[in-house]
Amino acid sequence: MPADALPAQLGLGGLATGADVRADGAVIAVRTYATVWLFARAEGQTIADALGSVPCEAPTRPEAQGEAIAFVADGTNGFMTVSEGRNPDLNLVSTRQR
Repeated sequence: MPADALPAQLGLGGLATGADVRADGAVIAVRTYATVWLFARAEGQTIADALGSVPCEAPTRPEAQGEAIAFVADGTNGFMTVSEGRNPDLNLVSTRQR
């Protein structure tokens, strides 16, 4: 992957503020100030190669300045985000299929 590929995909100057890999390794989440990008990762694929693929934008709750992301403990049904600041809300985004 070219060095500038991921920053170009992320927008906002490519500034990632947080990231996590789902427990099963199949999804990588990258957080920017305003967006969450999800990258699919095939079994045996490196993280670098997965980050070179085209991501999908995940739904997020409005936050002043998104700073962190983590998949929930069971690793399959969503992720949590939080903004910076004093006592920010912890936001849960469900990714469960209905």
